[in-house]
Amino acid sequence: MPRLLIASACALFFAAGPAAAISSFDQREIESYAHGVDLSGLTNLQVLSLLAIIHQQSGEGRKGRQVRAYLLHVNGESILSKLLR
Repeated sequence: MPRLLIASACALFFAAGPAAAISSFDQREIESYAHGVDLSGLTNLQVLSLLAIIHQQSGEGRKGRQVRAYLLHVNGESILSKLLR
């Protein structure tokens, strides 16, 4: 049981930590829905959330709106100016 708790804590720590190396494929995929966005400050969990939005079964327009809304929620107003360019 203690091993399970330790493993869970480690997984949560690494999932919530900064995304040290977002793959170039994932970055291009996210940027295809939100052009010119700086993804360097996103955590691994946030990147995975964005990829889950992108890979869901819905239309491309809806995915784009959800990705932009998520980024706006995560990064606030600083990201909004980049999205509106």
